[in-house]
Amino acid sequence: MNRLLTILFLTSFLSSCNESKELFDNFKLIKGSELYGEGKYEEAKRIYLNVINSNAKIDSTTLSNIYTLIGNVYEKQDSLKMAEKYYLKSKKMDDTYWEIWFHLAVYYDKTNDLERAKTNYNQAVKLNPKNNSLLNNSALFYFERGNNSQALDLINQSFEIDSLNETSIWLKSKILNKIKTETKN
Repeated sequence: MNRLLTILFLTSFLSSCNESKELFDNFKLIKGSELYGEGKYEEAKRIYLNVINSNAKIDSTTLSNIYTLIGNVYEKQDSLKMAEKYYLKSKKMDDTYWEIWFHLAVYYDKTNDLERAKTNYNQAVKLNPKNNSLLNNSALFYFERGNNSQALDLINQSFEIDSLNETSIWLKSKILNKIKTETKN
């Protein structure tokens, strides 16, 4: 009987340790995000890497999110190749995470790989078609490259979600003015 109670106690204790470890890791990730927001990128990156290195049982979605956070740090530090490395690791862990496709689109846009940027913007929108910010950024990408019809389609999707969004209104007026100017010429 004592042995059974000891086993039950140890099982319960180990389970609570795992939950405590998970809570502590979540606390560290929040702290890392605060440091990132304060511009303390090296400290944030150190925390993110520490969570990965100290926990062998991170689920793929959480690991994907952490890789994205590390990629964001590298992007802020203008280490674009390292940012790409972590963004691709993130995508490999969870390719249904729309934000990673968005970050890769922005990265490829910055590095002038426009075909990849377009592919990644399209996939991000496909995964999250109700995100105004994403639709606006995607529309801006197409508008800046002269694809006004694609830009207008994306802005119209954005208007279906929120017709009072200031960025959408501004961008739609720019697109329509450009189309109007091109039609006159």
